[in-house]
Amino acid sequence: MISLRMLIPALLLPLAMTAQVKFPAPSPACTVQQSIGLTEVKIEYSRPGVKDRKIFGDLVPFGEIWRTGANASTKISFDQDVNLGGQNVPAGTYALYTIPGQTEWTIILHKNLTYWGTPDNYNLEEDLCRFTVKSSPLATTVESFTIMPNNLRDNGAIISLMWENTAVHIPLELNTAKTMQTELEKALAGPDGRLYYQAARYYLDANSNTEQALEYINKAINEKGYDRFFVLRVKSLLLAQTEDYKGAIAAAELSLEKAKEEGNADYVRMNEASIKEWSAKR
Repeated sequence: MISLRMLIPALLLPLAMTAQVKFPAPSPACTVQQSIGLTEVKIEYSRPGVKDRKIFGDLVPFGEIWRTGANASTKISFDQDVNLGGQNVPAGTYALYTIPGQTEWTIILHKNLTYWGTPDNYNLEEDLCRFTVKSSPLATTVESFTIMPNNLRDNGAIISLMWENTAVHIPLELNTAKTMQTELEKALAGPDGRLYYQAARYYLDANSNTEQALEYINKAINEKGYDRFFVLRVKSLLLAQTEDYKGAIAAAELSLEKAKEEGNADYVRMNEASIKEWSAKR
């Protein structure tokens, strides 16, 4: 005879086995983390698929608040103050809601992060801001809903929302130049040649503050052991920006000589090309 004590574990065994099975999520969770300039941007959302459905204007109605994905509300975080869609946004995490339209979407940053989807008790007073952006058609179908930072620059990017045959691009502007200037001023109170070089290189790449960059690069060169071929190369490029081609050629010739001594063929080629180009402009 089978006792009740023996029968209960046997009955529970199939349930225990079922509980261990992992099934594919209909709308998989996704986390995007992107460094833009000096700002960290993080986006957490779920990605529903088209699955042969009509999305915008049907599954996602026009003119109604949408969770901008599936499952819990989509979250977007900034570790520094930013400007999103023309609105000043303090550092922090926000729920990202949208109101899709046929040609224009309303973008909403909402301060309540606890909602699952779009709640019936949505409180407008908890909105941080709202603004509108144009939508545009896509040439090909995007099967899985996608949010992605694109067109990355030191001072901004585009946050793109894409699904089915529709794209929405949200401009993101950053205070990188101001933040960088503040950080450099603090750091350069007692810097070494490497930091002066990095500061000059930053301004060269940003094509700004050339005179300040020249001051930094000269200080780097004057540091013992830092009159290297790559440092002199930056000086030559900065001088060329000011159209001092004579000075640029002289710096490039020094960089060329040191690059040959250290066996760096790339810098030899770059300097030779620049000397030829700048000689024609003198």
